[in-house]
Amino acid sequence: MLKIDIQKNNKRASGIKSLQDGSSIIPSSVRPDGSIRSERKVRPGYVPPEDISVYRAVHYDGSCQRMSCNQLGAHGYRPPGAMVSSNLSKSAKKRAKRKEKFQNSKDDTECSESKTKDCHSIIDDIEKCMRNFKIKETKN
Repeated sequence: MLKIDIQKNNKRASGIKSLQDGSSIIPSSVRPDGSIRSERKVRPGYVPPEDISVYRAVHYDGSCQRMSCNQLGAHGYRPPGAMVSSNLSKSAKKRAKRKEKFQNSKDDTECSESKTKDCHSIIDDIEKCMRNFKIKETKN
């Protein structure tokens, strides 16, 4: 026999209402364009798929909890010397190493570029000062 989950207000998940005389109806509703859907009768004994509850065995909940744990033995027990592994796959670890290496090399190139720019700007400033000094000497 099918089990039906009926809420306190006799409304089911499908929206079908049970009347006091035992018949069931789909209540009237309004469409997005403003027109009205009329109320419809439902055949006695019809149970829509969304109202049928899922059958679960008595031991189902306990086994699901145990399977989600993914551990053997007592909860929280780790044998001595057991390594704590990260949840990353082999390819994800490789990608992380590559990314870290790329970031390190990027930082190094930024530093070296900024140093060379500073050196070039200092040399240019010195050359400009020397030219200006020579020009002033020739005018005097």
